Amino acid sequence: MYISKFQLFPITIQLTQPFEYKLNSLINRIVSKDKQFFDLEKTEKIADEYLDSIVLPTLNFLAANEIKTNIVITGKLLKYIENNKKVKLKCKYMLDRGLVNFIADAYYGESLVSLSHTSIWLDSVTRTVKLIKEVLGANTQCIFVAQLFRSLELEKVTEHLGITNFLTRKKGQKPDMFELKLSEFRRFDGEDVSWITIDKDVKCEFYNVSDNLFYELNLLLFEKNIQQALTAENMKMGLNHAQYILKSSQKNRDMQAKTIRIEEKYSLYLYNHLQRAVIRLWEHGNLVLSSNRIVDNKLHEDLMHALAKLQSSFYLHYLEKKYFTGQTHHAPNFTSQYEACVNMQSAIKEIEILIRNKI
Repeated sequence: MYISKFQLFPITIQLTQPFEYKLNSLINRIVSKDKQFFDLEKTEKIADEYLDSIVLPTLNFLAANEIKTNIVITGKLLKYIENNKKVKLKCKYMLDRGLVNFIADAYYGESLVSLSHTSIWLDSVTRTVKLIKEVLGANTQCIFVAQLFRSLELEKVTEHLGITNFLTRKKGQKPDMFELKLSEFRRFDGEDVSWITIDKDVKCEFYNVSDNLFYELNLLLFEKNIQQALTAENMKMGLNHAQYILKSSQKNRDMQAKTIRIEEKYSLYLYNHLQRAVIRLWEHGNLVLSSNRIVDNKLHEDLMHALAKLQSSFYLHYLEKKYFTGQTHHAPNFTSQYEACVNMQSAIKEIEILIRNKI
């Protein structure tokens, strides 16, 4: 039977900082050294509402029913939690009673950066790991990754942070886990990788959480009736937790994956056509930055990090039509999902123009 040193809990929730995007006049922001792409006032208001109306009630429900939970959390949200006494105390209460694992996501939730810039993603995750320690007094044992694919440079994470547990989300009903050495994980078409030697090889544990046990609470901000939607989501968590516990008590199941499938290249099958288009725009922006050498190295670095900051999965939710029809609470700055896509296209184009003018 497969036994893991790190105990993954049945339910996983993702707490990602919700942003109000404000992408116009991007070049002016960069040139004036204001590298924020968000409406800061609205974002702060939404963050406070999110913690009080969604996060705190959910934590109260989980704690009251002793539902052991993995919480995938971003560093930016931890900065808000630091100033929210009730949420902070509830997190520590759950930690003290062994009811929660805090799993580090990228600082702004830009875990998709791992698909193209592992060093930037590592820096971002490192900030979250430090904040989990500073704000909650907890050590991070596991890191969230957007997708498991062969070229993902996990050796940078294991070397710099010493963390060897990774959690990802997958389609399907059943979770699974497996253990692999980095040299086995990074093997392309059966060929060994030359940069991982025996003395640098590390055993890693991978946890694939199924869709029915993974909850993105920030999506509730798009609902017309947040309280009703939150109640339904909490009840669903409780039901799935009960079913999981009952099945486990009837049969001590081996969670080891029977077949280990790791993609050679990352997949975009989970996204609709507009979301795919934006991800391709991000790839184009990355290509422009990496293929051009500009005189101002500091500007180049600022642009690279600025583009990475935009690559948040929460932005992709703006591109779903259902969030633009009839909802009133969390009204985006865009009138339609198409305007949101065009705004991002303009932002990437402005970066390209600025780069060309500086070469």
